[in-house]
Amino acid sequence: MAITTERSRVIKHVSGDFFTGAYRMTGRMSVGASGAIGVLNDTNRSFAVVDDVYISYVHTPGSILAHFVQVRISKTGLEALVLTKREEVGPVGVARGGYARLAQYQVLVTTDAFEIRGTLEQPGKYDPDNILFQGTARFFPIYNATTNACIKPDAMYAGEAVLINRGRVSAFCGGE
Repeated sequence: MAITTERSRVIKHVSGDFFTGAYRMTGRMSVGASGAIGVLNDTNRSFAVVDDVYISYVHTPGSILAHFVQVRISKTGLEALVLTKREEVGPVGVARGGYARLAQYQVLVTTDAFEIRGTLEQPGKYDPDNILFQGTARFFPIYNATTNACIKPDAMYAGEAVLINRGRVSAFCGGE
């Protein structure tokens, strides 16, 4: 995570793979103190701005379609963001609601285009309804996750964290 200063304000740059249904966009997003989850859950903006973006199809990750200096990605169209480092999600209080003692649950989350397997961290007992339906957050984190496209299951992407758009979730499995 690179850090720069802009008018006495600290800006962090988070690199990741941004997934829409058919496309993988690898780039860098500027975030503040709230990290990537803060930018994606910001209800004042419907788009995320991503810099230095390489675009490829999900099913052919090694074949670059295009490169752009800057891309605006619709948050409603974004299915998942794969981050290489856990701390890029954001501060513990923002990413997990401030709870200190967490239980870990192995889950499988599906969207129309992806399967995401990893660890859900939640205080107390397993409660997927809390993640999927309560509050205003659009995105939630899964840790130590792998993401693969349904169209080509061997095209797998891994990261210490994946932020998933709860509006795009088709099924939430496991955890019991």
